[in-house]
Amino acid sequence: VPIIFLTACDDELHTVLAFENEADDYISKPFRIRELLARMKAVMRRSGGSSSNADKAGKELGWHAQYGIKEMCADSWKWQSQNPNGYDE
Repeated sequence: VPIIFLTACDDELHTVLAFENEADDYISKPFRIRELLARMKAVMRRSGGSSSNADKAGKELGWHAQYGIKEMCADSWKWQSQNPNGYDE
């Protein structure tokens, strides 16, 4: 199952730790929606497709997606447009 970190942390340590723990990509906020979609498609292409991985995640781990990629991207875009500076600290 491909792993993409989408996070507010953009420091080098967190990025390196993510990749050392088998992340396929790391994207920090704020992100551009078209770039996010392109990165997601690239990760899926490199991993050998989406349906076989989704089936494997369901069978082996019991994980099932509640939303499709369009809904997840729309929700991310909505949140980011309402919170241009990310989370309040």
